[in-house]
Amino acid sequence: MNSFRWISISVLLLAFGCSRPSSVSHGPFVAHVTPRNVAIWARFSRQGPVVLSVFESDDSLVASATETASENSDYCVLWNISNLEPGRKYRYTARPASETAVHGEGGVFSTPPVPEARRKVKIAFGSCANTRRFPKQRIWSEIEKEEADTVVLLGDTPYIDSTRLKEQRRKYREFYSLPGLKSLFRHTPFYGVWDDHDFGKDDSDGFLKGKESSRQAFIEYHGNPSYGDGREGVYCRFRRGPVEVFLLDTRWFANTEPSPFDKDKPSLLGKTQWNWLFDSLKTSEAPFKILACGIVWDDAVGNKHDHWFAYRYELDALFRFLGENRISGVVLVGGDIHRSRVFKHPTKGVVGYDLFEFDASPLANKCHTAVPSTVTETLFDVGEEESFLMLTGDSEQEPASLTAEFFAPGNRKLYSTVLDASSLSPG
Repeated sequence: MNSFRWISISVLLLAFGCSRPSSVSHGPFVAHVTPRNVAIWARFSRQGPVVLSVFESDDSLVASATETASENSDYCVLWNISNLEPGRKYRYTARPASETAVHGEGGVFSTPPVPEARRKVKIAFGSCANTRRFPKQRIWSEIEKEEADTVVLLGDTPYIDSTRLKEQRRKYREFYSLPGLKSLFRHTPFYGVWDDHDFGKDDSDGFLKGKESSRQAFIEYHGNPSYGDGREGVYCRFRRGPVEVFLLDTRWFANTEPSPFDKDKPSLLGKTQWNWLFDSLKTSEAPFKILACGIVWDDAVGNKHDHWFAYRYELDALFRFLGENRISGVVLVGGDIHRSRVFKHPTKGVVGYDLFEFDASPLANKCHTAVPSTVTETLFDVGEEESFLMLTGDSEQEPASLTAEFFAPGNRKLYSTVLDASSLSPG
């Protein structure tokens, strides 16, 4: 190619904003969103100041923020924009400060209405996304087709199996490169908690060596509203319309201290997290309160030991707390088990109503063999290699309702049930 022709093509590429590859290597993704705030996450390919711009639908600039991509955080950044309007759609772009706006990459997001507004909200849950066994993962496109308002990753998302910081970061980058996931997260907020394989090792507990590096990488590659108490753990809470989700960390503290309910036995959540959960449940005004974590809440686990029934004394303490404080609207969500399942716990005598458990696993992995439960009523159990749970909270009607549905690729609905707020109340 002669020099004149090369210069002409370069000028054309520059005119259309394509003069060089984008310096945004992953994202930008929509992270935490509230009625008036948004957090946008991205990873860049080089160090330096980076700019996020937020626009109204008419392309007028609403706000901008500058952060610095640095090697210390693996070039990941999280911008926070405030003073937005509830229930409004915005457009955003992310770019290095040295580049013109035409080079920016971005997407759209919508701020939710205020929590007390009557509305429907769709929250997708899933766990266990193995990029080695399922390198393409159709499930993300299925979640996008079902128009989820929010996505919750329940752990083993991705499979890392190492606490080495370099390996943790590499596996997150590989995971965030999935085409369907990239398309979904550009406009859909996502929240996460870990299970064992992204914590660092299969069936690991709080004594895992190097867990501090796992936590560092988790924070770098997520945009949760908070992470544990700010020093330990990654638990958090967020609300969407009539639904409040409490993401519980069942790895960081597990077995590292005595249970606050039985000093002779180890704790699963640890005293600090238990206090946070109890205080949060007391102050929650959401009709539906989703207690979600990476492990399951039942005994249908075979020879596994990392599940709530291995800490039955703490599960019983939770049930007693719900009953004594008349906490309504509680629903349990778990992952890990590589089965899509629904159980009903016979807790009416203690809690005031029976608790429903929905296990959402796997997003993309091989399935485990079904194991019967000896203490809960099994309402649904199927092995599907790619599936997710959608919880739809609806406060447009009275009483408010919660619809639980399992989906698989091909627009296949595996299961559906509707719970109303009055049935999840101590009366």
